[in-house]
Amino acid sequence: MAIDTRNTDILAASLGRPIVLAFGRHLVGGNVILQDESDAANTVIFVALGEGIWDGIDSLNVNGVDLNLATSGIYHFHKGLDGEFSAGSTLDPEGVGSPYNFSTDGDQKADLFTPATVQGLTFSRTAYIALKIPFDPGAPSGAVSFQGVFRCRKVSIRNSVGTETSFAFSDNPAWQIADLLVSVRGLATSRIDWQSFIDAAAYCNATIDVYGDASAFPRRFVSNIAFTQDVDFDQALEAILATCRGSLADYGGKIYLQIEQAADPVFDFTMANIADGSFSAQFIDTRERPNRLVLQYRDPDNSYQIVAQPWNHEAQQAKTGGIVPAQLALGNLPQHQAERLGDYMLLRAINNSLYVKLRSSQASLAVMPGDVVRVSHDAAPWGPQGGSARWESFKVLDVADNADETRDFSLQVYDADTYPDLAGPSQELYTTDLHRSLSAGGTAVPVAAAVPIEWNIEGTIEPGDFLDLAVRLFADRSFSALQFKNLTGPDDQNMVIEVVVNDGTSDSVYASATIPAGSAESAVVDLSALAAIAAGSTVRPRVLAAPYGTVTTKAEILYGRMV
Repeated sequence: MAIDTRNTDILAASLGRPIVLAFGRHLVGGNVILQDESDAANTVIFVALGEGIWDGIDSLNVNGVDLNLATSGIYHFHKGLDGEFSAGSTLDPEGVGSPYNFSTDGDQKADLFTPATVQGLTFSRTAYIALKIPFDPGAPSGAVSFQGVFRCRKVSIRNSVGTETSFAFSDNPAWQIADLLVSVRGLATSRIDWQSFIDAAAYCNATIDVYGDASAFPRRFVSNIAFTQDVDFDQALEAILATCRGSLADYGGKIYLQIEQAADPVFDFTMANIADGSFSAQFIDTRERPNRLVLQYRDPDNSYQIVAQPWNHEAQQAKTGGIVPAQLALGNLPQHQAERLGDYMLLRAINNSLYVKLRSSQASLAVMPGDVVRVSHDAAPWGPQGGSARWESFKVLDVADNADETRDFSLQVYDADTYPDLAGPSQELYTTDLHRSLSAGGTAVPVAAAVPIEWNIEGTIEPGDFLDLAVRLFADRSFSALQFKNLTGPDDQNMVIEVVVNDGTSDSVYASATIPAGSAESAVVDLSALAAIAAGSTVRPRVLAAPYGTVTTKAEILYGRMV
């Protein structure tokens, strides 16, 4: 199927512009560097694509017509190897060029399609394609349009000591970042902590239940980023890091790649190991921080159409009374990944606004940037002193080692909900009540609000239906009760609701309640003992017995939050 160029962003280069550096898959228009029409039957064009070495072609389209990649004699694809002389030590074309598919890497010799009147060139280290296009008498003009979807730059995959184990195409952001550091920046492989890159690549490559209903299991993060203009190296790094919640840390002479993710605390900072006078805590004013991101990406699941998707932190907008916009360019990636990254960016910048600085003893020697820690201090601004409330969890942003063997730490408050694997708005981004119709086999809806939360359910209810409401349990929060109340309905029939807990493996009935017949009757399900149920479990109400006809039932969370 031809791709409509009006709705796509095509990688293109022009004379005088830098050569394109492209990672992952891209829709490429390229730069026509040679066009020859001396043969009345055919037009020959050479199209420069980008800095090699590229991997291969997914599809080609010329003048609105998809080419059959198995057809020989119409195109030669050169991956961008080092230039080679012909067998006669000249730049004269020879043999059959480099027709796709090649069993090996082909060659970077002067292409066989080079016109006789043109000096042969190898275009060393530049991926390019040569095409011989038959004359089309039905074409509206003699101009040639070209585009294709290409698997772009190949990168090194390495083991824990930095030895290359393969050289291959990869849309994994961890290996693309490694390629930028080593191949583009020129850092020695000894400067890289390769185990951190291996771990990051595995985390990005893991499949996730992205919609929470076992309907799709994509990889967590992919990266398809291209640089078509001069760009600062640090900006290039940030562009790829943004696709995977990534950050780099330079510590102890090694560069570590960290992917922001939920984690358990590895260390407790207390009055016993925090140096006197070194503790400070500050809530950052977030009113000027962006509360609306415009997610800019090309959707590979939708013919690479350009998407500019607003992503709002409605709670912050309501609190500050205004919208502070910002743009987030993400390259080519699926919608669900863009949305999860939007959640992360907004939550991290706005919700996680508490920062701590402290100096610790040698006891903290094993703590590294990116670790999660707990902090308790008499001067802390969180919670009443005593009990579990005296602890707060933080992510380690930076560590500095001092000559006296103490260590200075910069910390940002940590919340596991900042790193969602579910697509759709995070529960922290909304504060308004929602009203949703009954849905058989109802799904969890990403909503949060100041408690109590009301949820109106209207429709014909059948036994076995799940109400369209779910409560997710969190390790650091509890729930006191769910209340169900009839607003309208038959006066002579009760409704029985049971609360079902799913721990990620199976359903189990936790409790049930009977709502008496008639309007304004209610029943409360006590959830106070749910603290004993594993964090991450989901609680859903299910109808056990239902009245005939249409009813309106109000479900109210008396304390807690929804996802």
